Amino acid sequence: MKSATLLLSLLVAACGTQPASPPAPPSTALPATASPRSLGPSPSLSPSRLLAPGTQCGATVAFGGQIVAPPLPSSTGRGNPPTWSAQAAAFAIESVAASPDGQLLAIAGASDSSHTAQLWAADGSKLATLADGGAVVTCLAWSPDGALLAGASRAGDVRLWDRHGQLVRILHGTDPVFSLAWSPDGAVLATGAIHFPAPTATGLAPLPGVVRLWGRDGSLNRTLGTESTGGKFLNLAWSPDGSMLAAGAGDYNVWRADGTQVGVLRTGGTPAWAMVWSPDGRALAIGDESGVLQIVTPGGTMQSVSSFEGDVNAVSYSPDGASLAVGHDSIVSVVKATDGRTVLWSVAAVAAYTIWSIDGRKLLISAADGLALVGAGGAPSSTLTGCPGDVSAFSWDGAVVVAATDTGWLCSWRSPGP
Repeated sequence: MKSATLLLSLLVAACGTQPASPPAPPSTALPATASPRSLGPSPSLSPSRLLAPGTQCGATVAFGGQIVAPPLPSSTGRGNPPTWSAQAAAFAIESVAASPDGQLLAIAGASDSSHTAQLWAADGSKLATLADGGAVVTCLAWSPDGALLAGASRAGDVRLWDRHGQLVRILHGTDPVFSLAWSPDGAVLATGAIHFPAPTATGLAPLPGVVRLWGRDGSLNRTLGTESTGGKFLNLAWSPDGSMLAAGAGDYNVWRADGTQVGVLRTGGTPAWAMVWSPDGRALAIGDESGVLQIVTPGGTMQSVSSFEGDVNAVSYSPDGASLAVGHDSIVSVVKATDGRTVLWSVAAVAAYTIWSIDGRKLLISAADGLALVGAGGAPSSTLTGCPGDVSAFSWDGAVVVAATDTGWLCSWRSPGP
């Protein structure tokens, strides 16, 4: 499930003509690394997608051979059922956004019908259906103060609702919106759209990314852009301090909040689904469909390039910035953030989207029959089960885990203890 809406992870709350892939990195011997922890035959245990020109590059390595990741334990016997569950829709829910105070849940899904966005209370009661003007809402994002909920659509408009589900204003656009990102101070909403020009005789017209920065009052502050997207997604992410914004799909750029360009991080190539800032804002990790992971500074200096089996579809830093969880080919590998290649441990997953716990001691991973919490080092912790269907989106605020499924169910669990 390669959707920008999950990225997000997952989430910042993100709602490729594909260029030729870059040459594969040269294959070199991989230094000795810690073996992935074996989960063995244990009993069941139970919230947003970079090469720099003319700058120095870090070491380039390729993993020699496939990583063998131990499977997650099954949930028979000691799974944790949801605190509550409800069928919220008759279609797959693809976006779940929890308000910062944890009291409200907003959901949206891919459907041909209108009125697909909903507002729920954290206790499992439905509060409102969000009026969408007939355009399907495809991604959602709460402002940091929890006062406004933004919902984007492929029709190009972005709607802002208050905590009661009342429409506050509409940000009018003409290009389909694929991602949303509020600045950390809540003053600016960045929207990521893709411009689809009229067909040409050759059919090879570029599909540029269009990044718009909106004031909280609905004013359009500035418009930025990227040269190529491939037409599938456009990632957005503010640096932790809100001073910079990164955006891209095939090529990636970084700008200051005033629109000044800081660096060109990637110039085309294989679409890169995964992108995340380091906690200190000094680096970004980007993974693409060819399995390449790049760690680069905001100014464009390459720090490392490494290669994984399958496509890299998710990346997330541990809160202390020392480790990087890399989702690839239904495996999650945790590597050293300093080089992006030294594997500390790995574990199998159904979909390799991950969220670190606030203290960095656990990872929440999509498993065969729900979600699994895996301790740092790969030690099994618990599985969260009992939500009908396959998990399509999830969020975790440290105290509560919320998941949505491809059959329209919404479920919540209290976070298990250590």
